[in-house]
Amino acid sequence: MQTESMKALNEALALALHHSDGNAEAFAFHLTAPLAAWMGQGMLDEDIAISAIHLLHQLHPSVKI
Repeated sequence: MQTESMKALNEALALALHHSDGNAEAFAFHLTAPLAAWMGQGMLDEDIAISAIHLLHQLHPSVKI
């Protein structure tokens, strides 16, 4: 059984995959906003989320923290 958090993560991943059309940079761009929002809501560990966003930034330089 999926929790609401897992459903939200799956939806965010599906949307990022759909909108990226196989492009890693676009995927990074589309996944960063949900990560930042969940971090802001306290749903993600801040240090882990920031590290993940930094890695995504390496794929898409316009991604900012």
